[in-house]
Amino acid sequence: MSLQYADKGGSEPMKRSDWVLYGTSGCHLCELAVALVAPALQARAESWWEADIAENDQLVALYGVRIPVLRHVPSAAELGWPFDAETLERWLDGLAGRMGGG
Repeated sequence: MSLQYADKGGSEPMKRSDWVLYGTSGCHLCELAVALVAPALQARAESWWEADIAENDQLVALYGVRIPVLRHVPSAAELGWPFDAETLERWLDGLAGRMGGG
């Protein structure tokens, strides 16, 4: 899993998106998370990107045994695996409520 942009543009993802999904290549659970996160955030008109933790020792230390992890950058809220579509939606709804949205 290399850096991928949901909106397929830009060179500074942290400035373009409030969401990052941490994972790594060859991670089956990360692929499952992408399949859940992509439509959930797309339905909310939110862009997101994937970060491969293997490219950064600090990220490996933080997320190595926890991936996949979805992070909302402005609030620093994180949802770690395991999660299903219902859990993800409840978490997104709760976060939107706390952030004053939706």
